[in-house]
Amino acid sequence: MVRVRYEAASMVATKTLLPLSALVSQIQWNNITSWAGYYKYQEAARATELLRGDIGGAQPIGTLYDRIRRGDDVARAYTALTGRTFDSFVSGLASRFADAVPAGPAIVMTPGPQADHGLGYLLYGFGSEQKVTVRLVGKRIEEWEEVAVSPQGAQFSEIADRYPPGTYVLAVTTGDTVIAAAKFEKRGGRPLSVD
Repeated sequence: MVRVRYEAASMVATKTLLPLSALVSQIQWNNITSWAGYYKYQEAARATELLRGDIGGAQPIGTLYDRIRRGDDVARAYTALTGRTFDSFVSGLASRFADAVPAGPAIVMTPGPQADHGLGYLLYGFGSEQKVTVRLVGKRIEEWEEVAVSPQGAQFSEIADRYPPGTYVLAVTTGDTVIAAAKFEKRGGRPLSVD
């Protein structure tokens, strides 16, 4: 969910959120491809997370489906269950997405993409397709890579488990300007902590 939250917020920053109505039918969903085809999942997951939270209870989606089975559409069911209009839910999504994470551009450290292997990082809140240099510096290693973030202003990658133990700094720069940085510790092949 870390990636879902931060990538959805990055979509807000780059004004690339899809209209929620574009994610409704299977035909519409299938027609969204390329980068937007990935990010539609992040937006839908984040909206669903907020919907669940608004409805509350042990089985919020089950409760919503129960109302739908009784003849309500999603909008009426949401209003009945929360006391708020579905229009207010939809119109408030962008600000709720953005307000849930610190403003970017920034880096958030995450577990690696495969359980117990490495450490991941997500650049978020950058400009659409912004070109940056990612530098990894430790006691025994210094590497850099030039990347272009997605049109949604985010980029996920990992720091391989093979790197030696120690303190590392991950910095994102353009030219000589540091845009974002994160410091973390590794012991053995696994991360100990993230600052």
